[in-house]
Amino acid sequence: MPVLVKDLFVIQTNLTPKNPVTKEREIDLKMLEKNCRLIRRFYETQQRSKLYANLITINVDVQTVIRMSVASHDTMSDLQDRSLEIFPKMTKQQQQAVQTIENLEDVGFF
Repeated sequence: MPVLVKDLFVIQTNLTPKNPVTKEREIDLKMLEKNCRLIRRFYETQQRSKLYANLITINVDVQTVIRMSVASHDTMSDLQDRSLEIFPKMTKQQQQAVQTIENLEDVGFF
């Protein structure tokens, strides 16, 4: 749902009261810029979440939980906790150990 700057400008124009001296509506450019940044961050997050969902093709239940959490407007901390449950953060040593085990399994050692 892309929102253009023009749309924000119209919305902000309709919400701002008229200046009593000039009888014209004034736009707060700082607020307009802030709204544009916020919407851009939201849009980028939405795109990242789509890519994140595509990475987890194996477990449909996990995808469903993530989508339902986002749809129910869970807080950022709840989403981060759920993300760590699904893909825990590992140190470099742990990642190397996992990679070594996966390589050995691919070769047929295990």
